[in-house]
Amino acid sequence: MLPHPGGCPARGKTCSACGKPNNFAKVCRSTPKRATPTPKKTVKTVNAIHPQFSDSDMDEDSQVVHVVHTASGRRLPTCQVLLQGTPISALVDTGASINLLATKGYYKLTKPPPLQPTRVQVYAFRKTTPLRIAEITHEDTTVSTKVYVSEEGSGFLLGCQTAECLNLVQFAFSIHTNRLEDLDSLFQGIGCLKAPH
Repeated sequence: MLPHPGGCPARGKTCSACGKPNNFAKVCRSTPKRATPTPKKTVKTVNAIHPQFSDSDMDEDSQVVHVVHTASGRRLPTCQVLLQGTPISALVDTGASINLLATKGYYKLTKPPPLQPTRVQVYAFRKTTPLRIAEITHEDTTVSTKVYVSEEGSGFLLGCQTAECLNLVQFAFSIHTNRLEDLDSLFQGIGCLKAPH
């Protein structure tokens, strides 16, 4: 006696869980003999800190940096720069307002400048210890700028302003004109075409 009317829908089918004939994996009671491959999904995570401060605490010395890690295999915008004369790979981030360097990278510098305390609070990395002044060079361009050192994270994040000064990024601002003013003679009159249709 079958629990369903008519012929068995599993007849002639092979169970994908145990490999037995005339069975479906959904109702299989056997222990699986072979594992079914599961498709790998691209996982994207965002690390962001929700700072605990009031609006009155927020001033021009506060900075917020958000870091996105992606597992999609997409190539990130990186370049080789010289930081205090030491070659280092930098991640160019046009959304970052500051330059960030992990502590590991700071200790790899051949001439690391002394660290000084700062009032700037970088919330994504939770710690803020800035470099006094650092020289960053890309090809023939050298920029003297402030770099913040963080105890957390890894690598070197090159901010928007520094990347623009090093000619790594350029912003194109397009200006749109009002086409009605340029072709004013075409839009005069009652709207009848002068040529036959």
